[in-house]
Amino acid sequence: MPGALEAAALPAEGALEASVLGKMDDLLKRLDQMREEEGRGIDRELRQRMAHVEEAAKAVEKHRQAVLQTYVGKLKARMHEMIGSQVEPERLLQEAALLVDRSDIQEELVRLDTHVKHFLGLLEQGGEVGKKLDFLLQEMNREANTLLSKTSGLAGEALNITEMGLAIKTELEKAREQVQNIE
Repeated sequence: MPGALEAAALPAEGALEASVLGKMDDLLKRLDQMREEEGRGIDRELRQRMAHVEEAAKAVEKHRQAVLQTYVGKLKARMHEMIGSQVEPERLLQEAALLVDRSDIQEELVRLDTHVKHFLGLLEQGGEVGKKLDFLLQEMNREANTLLSKTSGLAGEALNITEMGLAIKTELEKAREQVQNIE
């Protein structure tokens, strides 16, 4: 570039420094305004993501009882296959109760709800909460994974739960991307 290496008249001693320092307060104010604006946008998005997680969890709850009935039916059919029609009703109920207990997703739904409330509380609190929010999102993701694993292999209502569980995981991942921008 012509003139890039040629020295023109230099400003008076200290004039450049004074000019830069004179603009510094204004620049810092504008930086703070931009960061606050960005923070409000992230806050809005994270709240929307948590609202979507709550909606999906409520939808899962609606299908939960039907899935438990599916487990009982599946167990009954399996036991009939294995030992014929000589299944004692009491034994069948005991096995069904054990399977249903291990397969029930109520505990995951309660924990997920608790984590969402804690997450929103941290947003209200403000301050340096980025790492705490990230940890909560990891916990919510674990609950979603457990929910999905407990309902895998079933048809009918369980497919609805799988769809909602995947929606939860998608929202959590999007929230996690935003939380990475929070101090």
